[in-house]
Amino acid sequence: MYKTGFTILAFILLSCKDSSVNNQTQNNDKIFFETEYINSAWGFSYHGIMVDQGGDIYSYNPAKDNISLLYHTDGTYTEQELQSKYQHAKTYLRRVAEDSLKWSHDLAAKVAINDFSDTTRVGADMGSLEYSVYIYRPLIAKYQKIIFKAEGDFTFFNKSESAIALVTWLKKL
Repeated sequence: MYKTGFTILAFILLSCKDSSVNNQTQNNDKIFFETEYINSAWGFSYHGIMVDQGGDIYSYNPAKDNISLLYHTDGTYTEQELQSKYQHAKTYLRRVAEDSLKWSHDLAAKVAINDFSDTTRVGADMGSLEYSVYIYRPLIAKYQKIIFKAEGDFTFFNKSESAIALVTWLKKL
């Protein structure tokens, strides 16, 4: 189980770094921010916090309902897939201030999609903590996941100043 989980996690981290959808086709009104933790060492852990487009912050825990990891190699997801992911053990936490939400949406629009640091192996059995955004792309009618930073067994980050600022913001939520 450990090697299989580790292999899957490594594949996810390494394949999420590239994106084929350009950032010119986005809709700032349809954005979800997310901090997501995944670990398959010593059991399966999968949970996170999401900020919806209205600024409401929720925790979610698909693993609690025995739901498997939602992952697409192209990094795009339908609205139904995201709603299904976030409905599990969903708990309202609080609301982001309107000015902070506008600031975060404006920054998300400026994130360079394919400008990442090298991936570094940091440890083992730590899992992965990802800070990311899902931006709706009308041309393909799906949300595109853009990772700002991944920490854990493997670490990399988006070198865009906007992505770095958004990681700091997400860590404070």
